[in-house]
Amino acid sequence: MTRTVDKPINVVMIQIADLFLLFDEYCRVAGIPQSTLSSRLYGESKKIALMRAGGGITVERYNHTLKYLDDNWPEGAEWRVNTPRPSLTAAVAA
Repeated sequence: MTRTVDKPINVVMIQIADLFLLFDEYCRVAGIPQSTLSSRLYGESKKIALMRAGGGITVERYNHTLKYLDDNWPEGAEWRVNTPRPSLTAAVAA
């Protein structure tokens, strides 16, 4: 087994950690519990809690999550993570 497999896994783990920061900020500013955001994102009130406990999500769900958060980001919340905000990334590329 080569060590090149480790790098993408570490990058994904950092991005999942970024999602937790985004969840926290979104819930704080929107004034909603994590379970409500989880239901809105995944149709499962416990999914975010399961992710925090070590559960994963597919790349498709990860992308859906970023898009949902970007499209519904509360006014006054800061996007303070290493993961670029999709709408700002698209605007720069255009």
